[in-house]
Amino acid sequence: MKPSRRSFALLGVAAALMSALPAQAQDNYPSRPIRVVVPYTPGASTDVISRAFADEMGKVLGQTMIVENKPGAGTAIGSQTAKQAPADGYTILFGSSTMISTMLALKEPGYAMEDFTPIAMLGDQFYVLMVPAALPVNNFKEFVEYAKKNPTKMNYGMLGPGSPSHVLAERLKTSAKFEWQDIAFRGGTPAVQALMSNDVQGYFATQTFAMTFKDSDKLKLMGIGSEERGQFLPEVPTFKELGYEGVVEQSWYAMFVRSNTPKPIVDKLRAASAQVMKSPAMAEHLKTNGLSPYKGTIPSFEASLEKEIKEKAEETKRLGIVVQ
Repeated sequence: MKPSRRSFALLGVAAALMSALPAQAQDNYPSRPIRVVVPYTPGASTDVISRAFADEMGKVLGQTMIVENKPGAGTAIGSQTAKQAPADGYTILFGSSTMISTMLALKEPGYAMEDFTPIAMLGDQFYVLMVPAALPVNNFKEFVEYAKKNPTKMNYGMLGPGSPSHVLAERLKTSAKFEWQDIAFRGGTPAVQALMSNDVQGYFATQTFAMTFKDSDKLKLMGIGSEERGQFLPEVPTFKELGYEGVVEQSWYAMFVRSNTPKPIVDKLRAASAQVMKSPAMAEHLKTNGLSPYKGTIPSFEASLEKEIKEKAEETKRLGIVVQ
């Protein structure tokens, strides 16, 4: 029996309706809550910043933003979680330069930078070496002297192979010529807890995190890995002025979605993000948390990623960081 003209007509209408569904979904976006995956522990500086952004973004989009912490393996677990989500704009990844370091330090990271496209550049910051107050040192010179005399007592905390806290500690070991061993933690909070109890003798924390401990009687801030002293911790000397120019690391923070997310959704998220980043509320959040606003553009950031990946791959080999 041959299909009738009416059957063909009905099939055509059905096909047209089906093809219109994705476009309609994009037009209505966002029609339900958006998940923000944060590859860090609750309470960490990165968690605080991501929640501030999510709050402001929710106001602009008129939709609920649900923050979900997925710490572990550097940033691999959180990045894998975001990669496995549908490319529909309902999962946003809070990313940082640690994504690159972790990707290079793991044999099977489960993601690549090409899997994601940025929708917002939040800001950047540096890292600060913190040591326990119980350590009998008052400045960085005394710290190095102590480390050289006590090589079997020196350990440092880090957040995974190739993370800034790992790389900076290895750079410092090479530059200052002393030995210490790495101990991995799932996040900055447990690393600092171990630091306070003198279970580790050093930890490179984000500037944001270090700011909360600058008046602590349990920790000492030895040096910051920036080119010059900044506005947030002006009393902390740079490693450059202490004679160790190579101990510098600037970390960026950005928001990503899956790279094959429909362009209309990406454009809508970028426009909303730009509005958030221009708001006085977000500017205050950045300042309070020790972040400098990102001065470039999304295209310039995308262009810089390839160079950064190449440079960090070379450093991973040079420092002898074992791929796991």
